[in-house]
Amino acid sequence: MEFFLDPTLWAGLLILIAIEIVLGMDNLALSDVLADKLPESSRGLARAFGMCIALAVRVGLLWLIWRLLAF
Repeated sequence: MEFFLDPTLWAGLLILIAIEIVLGMDNLALSDVLADKLPESSRGLARAFGMCIALAVRVGLLWLIWRLLAF
């Protein structure tokens, strides 16, 4: 429980949150540009699908990093 008091833990968490926000905005911009090439009726679905794929890849990569650091 003492590791919650470690300031480096909180600094790392804040940096990770900032990176995730920046990457999220990048994903929004990219999916918006790509979805604009589709017909109007498919754009919403394409954006939602793109965000779900981006989230799954990001969670998968974070899990992989966590597993590598566990060794």
